[in-house]
Amino acid sequence: MAAHLNNLADLYHVQRKYVEAKQYYQRAIAIAEAALGGKHPTLVYILGGLAGLHASQKNYHYAEPLYQRALRICEQTQDFYHPGILSILQGYVNMLRSAKRTKKAEEIEGRIKARTAD
Repeated sequence: MAAHLNNLADLYHVQRKYVEAKQYYQRAIAIAEAALGGKHPTLVYILGGLAGLHASQKNYHYAEPLYQRALRICEQTQDFYHPGILSILQGYVNMLRSAKRTKKAEEIEGRIKARTAD
């Protein structure tokens, strides 16, 4: 169910129906947390979607904690290798650069590279 809600949220996001997208992302997060726990890699995708929604509206103060949580889940589960996850983490770096926070962006890039350099 969480995956379907996330897909609907993504659809609303690209249609720029931000209020609807946010509601579906939030419902998807709640369902995924209840069903899978708060540290499941599936949450990375949903958190990334909601973070991307906020970042696209330049609401960086809402986006950053979501991106940070996604990064923590990746670090705890060691799940950095899926291209979708790397794309979400790159979204975090891009958001930081858009917010003129280059040093923090470079720090996050370093953390990602350290985990994926095999």
